[in-house]
Amino acid sequence: MASKKWIAVCQCCGKAGTKRSSSSRPSDAPPGIFGTCKSSPDGKHKPKWEEE
Repeated sequence: MASKKWIAVCQCCGKAGTKRSSSSRPSDAPPGIFGTCKSSPDGKHKPKWEEE
């Protein structure tokens, strides 16, 4: 099975974070994204895994 590339992306502002190669979506939570999110009410990024 070929591996796919996954990237942690903020759901609020779209800023990209950590990349990972895996055959399926990583099961663990993506690591935090550095910096402040201007689109989030609390200023924190809300990362989720997306296929690159």
